Amino acid sequence: MKKMISISIIVSLVLALVPVSVFAHTAEDPFVTDLVSGGGSVDTATDIGDVRVWNDGDSLFVEYVVTDEAWCLTQTHLEVSTSLGEIPQKNGNPIPGQFTYGGVHDCIPGVIYTISMSWDSGSEILIAAHGVAQTGGTNGLGIALPDQVTIDVTFPGHGFGEPSYFDVTISGGTLLDGTYDAYCVDLDSGYFSGTANVYSSYEPLPSFVPIEYPENLDRVNWIINQDYLSKISSYGGNYTYGDLQWAIWKLLDGGEPSNTSSLGDWSLYRAQEILAAAYANGEGFVPACGEVMAIILAHPSFFWKQPVIIWLEVPCAESETTWGGDYFGTPLEFPGKNWAIYFAYTVQ
Repeated sequence: MKKMISISIIVSLVLALVPVSVFAHTAEDPFVTDLVSGGGSVDTATDIGDVRVWNDGDSLFVEYVVTDEAWCLTQTHLEVSTSLGEIPQKNGNPIPGQFTYGGVHDCIPGVIYTISMSWDSGSEILIAAHGVAQTGGTNGLGIALPDQVTIDVTFPGHGFGEPSYFDVTISGGTLLDGTYDAYCVDLDSGYFSGTANVYSSYEPLPSFVPIEYPENLDRVNWIINQDYLSKISSYGGNYTYGDLQWAIWKLLDGGEPSNTSSLGDWSLYRAQEILAAAYANGEGFVPACGEVMAIILAHPSFFWKQPVIIWLEVPCAESETTWGGDYFGTPLEFPGKNWAIYFAYTVQ
């Protein structure tokens, strides 16, 4: 019995000597709570990610992490205090614009704030982590795209819509089902029908997708938003699908066809006019709500099969207020009339 008591005392002494930081939250093992968008009702609220918190002896770290890829952050505001009353508010409603920390962001998946430590170990602090999250736009459309579809390519594209290089019918039970005007990307490979991978023109493309100059996809997006086929060129005559196809080849492949018979009624002068305008105006172009975005349909393993470009209308972006906290459990709520919440963290 005495031996067991002695062992217990030794263990207690050892634990007392172990630094508290050994058991502290770290970047690898943080305190985690939800990042909730569109609250006010559990029917409208969406858990879009996490707020992660940890500290060392010098700093407190608060990280917003969006895990739902359909969303991104456009604003964040953060306040940390030992008293709820010290968090800026009016009539019990917090005022995020007066929080100590914050920023405006370009649709990012996360942000981290580093705050100098002024609290002793064991102190409970209150954290109000506010944000504005956005869904829709090119980011939301890109996320909504299916990974694969089945395509049936018809060449030339004169049986649907406006004359185009291809017509493409897509099936598979996804949002892309339907028939589209389409254009060619690569001069060195033949078109195909069957299974196709689907990519946004604003996401990194696999190396096997044969686009020589993907950095020019912004310029291609600019071209397809200019409605050239309804316009008259300064060189005379309406622009044609052949003019557009030649300009797209020059931008993405770098070359031009040795045989231009597939371009129909086209003009080198008109095509070069489109190309020059794209270089002058298209760098950094991102289509806005109601404009269109290029979608790339590519063979899953290439095998000399050329990708096809179609385009879809960009949905309008929607923004929602976000707060960090246990919204779906037992939330700590501000006393005002809005749904703002906060959470507690114990300094390690």
